[in-house]
Amino acid sequence: MKSNLRALTMGIALLLTSHFLNAQTYSTSRRDIGNGCDNVFNAVTEAPNGDIFGVWRDGSGSSGIYKVIKWDGSSWSSVSSFNMTQVSASTPFDNASDDVSIGVDGSGGIHVAFRGIENASCCNQERGVGYAYYNGSTWSIAKVASYVPNGGNFSPGTDNPILRLDRSGNPHIVIEYRNSSSTALEGGVTYNRYYALRYFTKSGSTWSYQTIVEQGNNSNEIDDVSFDLDKNDRPHVAYAAERNGSGRDAGLYYKYKTSGGSWSSEVQIIAGATGAAEALQTDVRIDTTNNYVHILSYNYQNKIRISSNTGPGTSFSTSQVNGSLTGSFRTQCFNINGNGDKFFVFSDASTTAIKSAIQLSGSSSWSFATVTTSSLFGSYRSGAYSKNGRIAVLYDSRPTGACSTIHRELYSGTATFSTGCTAASAPTLTLSSSAICTGQSTTVSTSSSLGGSASWKAYSGPNGSGTAYGTLSGGTPSLSISPSGTGAKTIYVRGEGGSGCSAGSDGSTIVTVNSLDNASFTYPSGGIYCKNGSDPTPTASTAGTYSSTSGLSINASTGKIDVSASTA
Repeated sequence: MKSNLRALTMGIALLLTSHFLNAQTYSTSRRDIGNGCDNVFNAVTEAPNGDIFGVWRDGSGSSGIYKVIKWDGSSWSSVSSFNMTQVSASTPFDNASDDVSIGVDGSGGIHVAFRGIENASCCNQERGVGYAYYNGSTWSIAKVASYVPNGGNFSPGTDNPILRLDRSGNPHIVIEYRNSSSTALEGGVTYNRYYALRYFTKSGSTWSYQTIVEQGNNSNEIDDVSFDLDKNDRPHVAYAAERNGSGRDAGLYYKYKTSGGSWSSEVQIIAGATGAAEALQTDVRIDTTNNYVHILSYNYQNKIRISSNTGPGTSFSTSQVNGSLTGSFRTQCFNINGNGDKFFVFSDASTTAIKSAIQLSGSSSWSFATVTTSSLFGSYRSGAYSKNGRIAVLYDSRPTGACSTIHRELYSGTATFSTGCTAASAPTLTLSSSAICTGQSTTVSTSSSLGGSASWKAYSGPNGSGTAYGTLSGGTPSLSISPSGTGAKTIYVRGEGGSGCSAGSDGSTIVTVNSLDNASFTYPSGGIYCKNGSDPTPTASTAGTYSSTSGLSINASTGKIDVSASTA
């Protein structure tokens, strides 16, 4: 489908309007030199601390090297790399293939997904996806999945692995799987071509997968998958799918995993028509400040559109970005940072330029900027806008000349974006009670200044993570909170909203939630005793103080009854 759907006319005018005074201004430079005409596949991600990491493939085949770099807001640095000798030591892959994806966890661990190929004759190559993890000193590399031809056909393969990390730093990967044979044997069924999306998770050293969607026969393909995790670590996928049997009619589709653990029914967001594909690329991202789903796509007219809902299971609304934006982009060009600000990188349809767009949280306007106007940039670009205002874009440059004399190059564009708004500083918090019992509540309040923020929001985790308790309100903003579980529970509060404002810094306080004591106890023999009998002692669930009505002689510490001394 890619070869068919990409043959489009790019001559549509693009009208851009900047709605913010503090626009992005890029500084560009060459980061590295590739190997001949090998494509410079790259991907970028925002780390939890706001640094931006990138990975790119230098060279291909057995000489391929995967290099990780970092932008800390002031300079680029090389982090580490791994090569195909390392990959082939623990996987069947000797040669580097296309596509990369990267994630960085809260401990600074780096996770990379990549495609690999066995060094064998064309019709016997084992092909698949690999995973590499860097702990700060060494790489560990494993096979996620691989496929071999059946019946000698050069058919099974993978495409476009997308890696995301959950809140615990565990990797999740979605891939496109295809078997283009006219006698494709899949799951005991023979298809005239077969296409599927597969969702992989890791338990220990073992990877397993679920099939998200599959179809076969005729010319119906599934392609251009994108993937993200929401704040509850549930996966969401967007993809292009052909359904009319003749191809070239790709529509935009979406599925997510429900709270019950099953995949939702497929949602058709935009229907395609023959010769009028409505989804030439997709990129889905979740705003973890509210769990809203946003999907970027562009169509056969190069209209870049965003489809959004208000959380899993709700309806989507679709509009063209800025009302008139046209261009193209690749998956992993779109991100939503920890403040809820949207950012993407795209190729302008009317000029020779790579541009970026930002929509701040709570705003309906977009701000645009030019990354580069070089006529040499290629098809592979990625970018991210961090919660602390850093922007980093990677793209490839293709010098003119024969492959034997030139090398494709990796370039970067970096910028900062100031909103002109001063968000609330970390608030000072007070609690109505610092110790409560299970099921009870405490009231958190603050008299701190909101600055440019609109309201105070409370969460069970830092930076707007965990359970969203709600909004502090009233003359002295306050909110009644009943934390779940027992023990010391931290409550985080930060300022959010406001025109052009990013989220403010966390203020925090701790409430201790105590379990309810079990005061039950029993006496032997049903509680009936003779005056000259043995003195009974109770069996109790917990220690406590015993007392009774007048006439019963009872030990206050042990509950033992002196029956001979009792008068009632």
